Amino acid sequence: MALRRDALDPRLSLNLSAAHTQSDFALGQADLDIRYGVPTWGELVVEPLFAERIVPLIQSNVSVVQWTDWFKAFSDKRAPELFSVRFD
Repeated sequence: MALRRDALDPRLSLNLSAAHTQSDFALGQADLDIRYGVPTWGELVVEPLFAERIVPLIQSNVSVVQWTDWFKAFSDKRAPELFSVRFD
């Protein structure tokens, strides 16, 4: 998502940062944190952005577990017959 500078309220400050650690809201340096994972973050208010969807993109013929096995275990759909990308 791109933000146009002229579309922002001049009273707001927007700083984007990527880190492997969680923001410490007690420091007063952040008002919002986008996180990934199971929401077990104490007293924080959690608002999901979107539902995660896993789709197969590549097929390997030497893998121990094939996509057909994954679909049988985790989905009610069938694995595609052909994949657009293959390797081995």
